[in-house]
This record gives sequence, structure tokens and C-alpha cells, in this order.
Amino acid sequence: MVLVPPSFASIASPDILFYLNGTRIALNASEIDPDATLLDFIRSQGPGFTGTKLGCGEGGCGACTVVIQSRHLHTGVLQHLAVNACLAPLVSVDGKHVITVEGLGNSDNPHPLQERMWKMSGSQCGFCTPGIIMSLYALLRTVYSDPAKLGRLTVDDVELKGALDGNLCRCTGYKTILDTAKTFVGEYLAKAQAAGSTLEDDDFVVPVNYAAANMDAGEAVSVDCCKTHLGESELPELSTDISLPAPSLQETRTCDLVDGRHKSGRTAPVPTTTPHETSALKTTYIPKGCGRADCCQLSSSDKGKKHPWFPRFTFRSYKPGSELIFPPALSKHVAKPLMYGNEDRIWLRPTTITQLMDICQTSPEVKLVGGSSEIQIEVKLKSQTYPICVYISDIPELFAVTVPTSARPSLQFGANLPLAELETLCQTLIDASNGTHAYSKGPLEVICTQLRYFAGWQIRNVATVGGNIATASPISDLNPVWMVVGAKVIVRMAEGSVEFGMDNFFVGYRKTRLPKGSVIERIVVPLDGGPREVVKAYKQARRRDDDIAIVTSCFAMRVNKEGFIRHARFAYGGMAAWTISVPKTQAYVTGKVFNYATLEGALGVLGEEVDLPYDVPGGMPSYRKTLALSFLFKFWNAVSVELDIPLHDVGAGLVTDSQDTIGSIHRQASSGQRDNSEPYAQEVVGKAEPHLSGLKHTTGEAVYTDDMPLVQNEAFGALVLSTRAHAKIISVDTTKALKMKGVIDFISHSDMPSSKANIWGTAALDEYFLAVDEVTAHGQPIGMIVAKTKHQAHRAAQAVEVVYEDIRPVVLTVEDAIERGSFHPQYDRRIERGDKVDDVLASVDHVAEGTTRMGGQEHFYLETMACRAMPKFESGEMEVFSSTQSLTDCQRWVAQVTGVPRNRIVARGKRMGGGFGGKETRAAQVQSSLSERFVPTHHGASSPPSWLYLQRKRRDRFVVCSIALWTFRQVANDILSL
Repeated sequence: MVLVPPSFASIASPDILFYLNGTRIALNASEIDPDATLLDFIRSQGPGFTGTKLGCGEGGCGACTVVIQSRHLHTGVLQHLAVNACLAPLVSVDGKHVITVEGLGNSDNPHPLQERMWKMSGSQCGFCTPGIIMSLYALLRTVYSDPAKLGRLTVDDVELKGALDGNLCRCTGYKTILDTAKTFVGEYLAKAQAAGSTLEDDDFVVPVNYAAANMDAGEAVSVDCCKTHLGESELPELSTDISLPAPSLQETRTCDLVDGRHKSGRTAPVPTTTPHETSALKTTYIPKGCGRADCCQLSSSDKGKKHPWFPRFTFRSYKPGSELIFPPALSKHVAKPLMYGNEDRIWLRPTTITQLMDICQTSPEVKLVGGSSEIQIEVKLKSQTYPICVYISDIPELFAVTVPTSARPSLQFGANLPLAELETLCQTLIDASNGTHAYSKGPLEVICTQLRYFAGWQIRNVATVGGNIATASPISDLNPVWMVVGAKVIVRMAEGSVEFGMDNFFVGYRKTRLPKGSVIERIVVPLDGGPREVVKAYKQARRRDDDIAIVTSCFAMRVNKEGFIRHARFAYGGMAAWTISVPKTQAYVTGKVFNYATLEGALGVLGEEVDLPYDVPGGMPSYRKTLALSFLFKFWNAVSVELDIPLHDVGAGLVTDSQDTIGSIHRQASSGQRDNSEPYAQEVVGKAEPHLSGLKHTTGEAVYTDDMPLVQNEAFGALVLSTRAHAKIISVDTTKALKMKGVIDFISHSDMPSSKANIWGTAALDEYFLAVDEVTAHGQPIGMIVAKTKHQAHRAAQAVEVVYEDIRPVVLTVEDAIERGSFHPQYDRRIERGDKVDDVLASVDHVAEGTTRMGGQEHFYLETMACRAMPKFESGEMEVFSSTQSLTDCQRWVAQVTGVPRNRIVARGKRMGGGFGGKETRAAQVQSSLSERFVPTHHGASSPPSWLYLQRKRRDRFVVCSIALWTFRQVANDILSL
């Protein structure tokens, strides 16, 4: 039984106070679902608050990005942090100001950032655009609210420091989004002071930086313009390109001709009469200018003015002083203990370390929550339950920082220090003038190296160091660093503080030596390595930015002036179920001469020490082992370069170019130029017009299926999905699920009008809407729970118990399928043309052979599959809103599962948030499962809902193989288990 200390319960309140876009919000949190996140609350406010989107639901896509405006607990500096609203619990915003995309502006009065993103074509489908806007807005506000920024925004801030790493989607393209942000680049503070004003002044305007945004400044005339040839004795070479556009009649007045040709060489045909030509009057019109769209003579009103090579956009002025202020009432807000929840889950928010320790001693099993970047995924996507959650990120004692000094060369910081703040702190210490070498900078540099590519800013702004350590992820980017640099963890317990070393802190998968009821108080990082110590960290992921590691590592080595290794520490993540050191390799190199022979021997020892079995969780054993060896090789060469110790016995085949061997690939600032000229422009055709819905995208006003207002008696559906790739269904038990609060019904294949109604497909009718006797894919829909709320539906769907019997043998490769004769009998299809392949190959001189393999791929869209169905209760009529690319198929399949003619089904679609063809067919699974609830013969509930909504979470996705493209039967079924 979990208890709350009476002393805490007596002073705790359920009242949460915060501001939303400048509006005061006072909540009695005891009346809301404790599982609700900030995103749930924002979107529950109805029309006008749907710009903050639900995409992945796990903090990876950035569609839910909002800005939290608050004052730092220690410094009091006003900060603007981009965070993932889908992960933030409501308790985390008490005393803060939440700014959403709607708070910036609307289509009638957009923020300059919103307007520029629209005019510069920075949105396509627009679903992810509000999140991108808010990430850039956080950057923009930080520039002039943080004294450390000094009112300066650079191109590096926009591109190279990860401002958009946490926003996954770039369908529109990187350039237009980055160029939008670069229009704000400049020395704000210097310009303000030069004008005798400050950034907060309402009349201070930040100039548009056209050059940084890769747009011409508008001062140069084309060298090919006719104006540059005036007065020349010789004519330029004549053009014979008759495809040049004819100018409009309004611009055809007079021009200089030479032998019937324009001086610029234009030979394009031109009109010879007016549009209102009469028999009494004919006027010959001759083209004016050189025929270029930017010709200096095209407009009489601009005569004598310089014309831009690329036409400028007209942008709204940006005035930093006109931004949303931090509500004055919050400056006086005093954080108080909070407590709210229900019988399933309770949230506590202590404000002192003493209150926290009382809670932990009373209930040692409580879940401590810092940045909430992990727990929300565990609760919502992995069905974990935590009866009591304690939010600890508002405890000032856990944020304390002590910088190194000559007398104490170590960095100490509280366990609740956010990763982003730790990165900034370490970089500040690295950049500080330190001629006396009071402390070693190697550990600080590797911390910055690992944090630069640690998730996105939305995660780093809230995720804490202590939380990252306690989570004990086997692929943590930082835990190898703590082990190698000799960091210490100071843990608070009832008896007092205890120090734990990091070298043996991790004891199993997600397990540490932390005693129950204890709290990580602070971390101590020694900085006493000396000038002869080299520390490096490396990480390999599937992509550079915002991705979890495949293998991560850290190395430290101290070599004396005689060339002997006196100290060596190596640690790896991703090579076991927890972060490990390699003591055998460390012992082998310690005391030996630093040379290539020692490296070669160390690689042999390391290869045996990290030898992974074939069936290791995570797969890729050979690749991961190769990465571990290559990281040591890279580090060895880095030591050679930094300490200037040549590897005299280097073999001839070894790469000796230090940059190729030890360098890391980092992208540089992008550049480019866009031709905005419109040489063929007519009144409408040929003009580069901004996206028709672009301004609605950037302001969050664009409505998608999930954004439609709720209606009375609306219910929600959640799919029950297969957890096996290829298995027989023995039983489906919904007893527990149907007893849960808010659950209305469960739907399965037996509720179809007929067995044929459950069959569908694209090229052939070879799939089931809801599985019948067996499943053929991991994540295949088996049934659907209907409940009053989204959370209730998903919780109940996870409570449905399905018993499987795996089908054997498991066929995972094409070779296995050939050996076992496992073929698709109905898909022996081929395209034949010309002679027999074998005969042709036998007659050629050379034949190149090889094998290409491609595993399963996970496809998802920022807007997941979503559908709403509304029965009309008359002759089986129904209106269906679906995020699909094929409304015809929507009508077809819904009519089939409801057993009515197609003309009684009205299929409608709002705009879509990404599709790429996947929503053309796969949306049928969602549409038909949802509509089946309204089959006339189905009487599962006494009062059916008038609306039913279903949305597939990103984690609900399942890989769908087009069977027509496969030759072998069980390959398509069993490959998904990999």
C-alpha cells in the first residue's frame, strides 16, 4: 500500500495556477485525469487551441512544441524554453506562462515569424509548422531575454546549435525554414544602443537581414540589363532565343531599336495591336527594356531607381518590445506543495528537499519525475503504472551549481540541472580564460560533445542529469562519460548523504545501486586529469541529430612524457544490458608504451571482451562490435595527435591522415540562392504565390481531422493490436476491459454483417479489417474498444487479454522460404519481354552478380491515421471524415462493413498532415473499424454514441507488406518479428 506523509498531505493543495497566452488559468487538479498532459489540456480548450498537435506522443517529432516562459529558480533570469507538451505533466507548469502558436498571432495579425514562414513558403501540409514556429520563437525570445546572448542571433544559432533538431518533419525543405529564421539574424543589442534605445522599447525594430536569408539586398542591377549597355559603341551578342516571354501590354511603349532589333538582342515576337484594336485606329506596340523580368526600364514609376536582382518580400517589422510579457502576477507567485489525483494515480509536488525525503521514507516505491521525458512514454505507450508520482523539478536545492576553483578542481551540480543548462555551463567553463590551468577541460569537452546530439532542445530543456542516471539506459550518451571521468553521485538518504562511484553504479538492465527511498542530490565531476590526459567520447546512431545511440563510448588516457600509459579508463553503452567498462582492456594497456603495437594488442583483448552473441537484444552484433573496436582505434589516434606522440611502428596500410582518422563529421551552415524572378508571370499563372493555407498553417488555425470540435455524445475508439508477428488466436478476453471506467463496447470481426464484409485489399482482396483466427503482422488490428474518452479507450485496449499460439516454423529469409517451399500460390506473376534471361546471360562477356536485402521499414506521418464517423440514424446513412488520400475507397469500405449502399455513405476529408501515399489505402483499416460500431445488427450498447473518433498512435503502427510484391508466403508474415 502506498501512503502519503500526513505532514505533506496537510499542507498540499490541488490548485494549479499558470497563464496560457496571457490568460490566467486556475485549475482544481483533483477534477482532472492525472494522466492528462499539458497537450491534453491545451487541446481540450476547443477551437482556437488546436495548433499544438499530437504526433508521435513520445517527444520525438516536435509537433506539440510550446514555449514555457518562467524565471530561473536560482538566477531569476527570464527564460523561454521550447518543450514537448505531449510529455509535460500539468503539475510542471504551475507558476509558469505557457505560450502556444495561437498566442503569437493570427491570420489577421500574424507575428513576423509566422508571416515570414508563410511568405517564404516554409509550410507544405502544415501539420508540423506550428511546432517549428514555436521552436524558432523560443530561440528568438531567448536572444534578448537571456543576458548571456547579449542580443545577438547568428546563423550558427539557427543552423548549427540544434534549434530545430527536435522538430522532425521537413517536408517543405530545410532551406525555406532556415532562411525564414535567418531574416532575424543580427546584433540586436548593438543596434539598439547605437540608436539610443533598448530592446524593450516599443519603437525598436529589428531590421530584416536579407543577406543572411540568402536573398539579394536589392541594390545591384543585373550586368545583363539594358541599362548597363547604354552608351556602348558595340552591341552585345544578339540572342536567338524566341522562347523569351513577351512583356505585358502595359509595359510596351517605346524602346531603342537597331536594325529592327532591341539593343539587348531580344527577338521574341511581340503584339502589334492594342487589345481594343479598331478598324479606324491601329497602334504598333514595341517591347520596352531588354526582356528581363528585372529590367530597369519596365516601370516608369521606378525610373532612375535601382532594381533588385531578386524581388524583395515585404515583411512585417519585428519589435521585441511588443512580445508577450511575463505576467506580473507570476513574479509574485510562491510555489506551494501540490497533491492531486484519483484512485489509480496521485501526483505530488514538494518544494523542499525535506518534504521530498519525508515522502520517500514514507513510500519508498514512489516514482520520482524530473523532466518527464521517460515516464510519459512508459505510462502511455508501455502501459506502466505508477500509483504515486513525485514531481521534483521545483526544488531549488537540486539545482545548485558549484564551479571549479584552483583549490577544488571539480564541477558540482544538482541532480535536477537540465541537460541544456549543463551544456551551457560546461561550454562557459571551456571558453573562460584559464591560463593557470586550474582544472582540466577534457571532461567538460566530452560532456558538451555528447549533449550536442542528445535528443532535441525540447527534451534537453527539461530532462535532468539525475533522471538520466537513475533511468540507467543501456545506450545512455552520458553514463559512459560519468564512468570514465570518475564522477561521483551524492545520494540523500534518511541517515544522511552517501557517495557512490559511477564505475560500478549500474548492476543490470535499468537497475542501479540506489537504495530504496533515496534521492540523487548532486553529481561531482573531477577535473584534475592534468595536461597529459586525453578524454574523448563517441556516439554512433542511425542519424546524427536527435536519435538514440547504437553504440556510445568514452575514453580517458594519461601518458607520461616518456611515452608510458599511466592511466586508462574505457566505457561503452550499447554493448550490454547496462553501461559497462572493459577492465581487461584497461589492464592490458596500463603500463605499456603508447604505440601501434599496444593498440593492436588492445583491439584483440577488446574484441574478446565485447563479443556479442548472435541473438543479442537490439541485433547487429557484428556491427556493434566493429563500432566498439573502431572507437578505440579513433581514440588512440586522437591521443597521438594531441600529445604529439608519433606512432613509429605504424603499418603501411594504416591511415595516417589525422583529420580523416580522428575527425568527426559536423554539418556546416548551408547557403544557396533562390531565383524569385517571374519572367513568365501573367495575372495569375506564373506567379510565385504563397501557399493558400500557409498563413493558417503558421498561425495554427488550419483544422485537421483531429482538430474538429467535439460534439455531444461523442465517443472514442482504440484498436486492440497483435503482439505477435505470425500466430493463431486462441482466445480474446475482454472481461477486464469492459469493466473499466468509461468503456462502452468492444468490437471484433464477429460484429460484421457477414464474413465477406471483413475482407478487403488493394490489388487483391487478401486482408482482414479485424483478425479472425490468426494474425499475420505485429500490430495487426484484432478488435476495437469504444469508450467515452481517449485515455479510457487506450487503457481499456491495453487491458484486453489475447492468448496466442505461435505458428512454426518461423521463416525469416528468402533462402528459408525456398528450402521449405513456402510460396504464395496466388501470386506467381511476372512480366516477360524478349528472350529468356538465362539464354541472354549465357551469351554475354561479363555477368555481375550480387544480393541486395532490405528489412522492414516503419512508416509514419506527423498526423497519424485519424477518422470520425457520424451516423444519421436514417436508412443506414453515415458521414465519415477521414485523413485519407482516397475518399472513394473510404466510401467503398465503410459501405461494405455497414452493409448499406455506397450512396448512403458521405466520405469527407479535411486537409491532411502528410501522406506520401500511405494514407491512400491503409486508412481503410481505421475507417472501417470505426464505422463497424454503427452496424445496424450490432447492439453492444443501449445508447450508441452519435459520433465516434479513432486515431492510431504512432506506436500503434504496423508494417504492411504489399503481398503482390513478395514471392514467398511466410517471409511476409515472419520478417516482421525482427
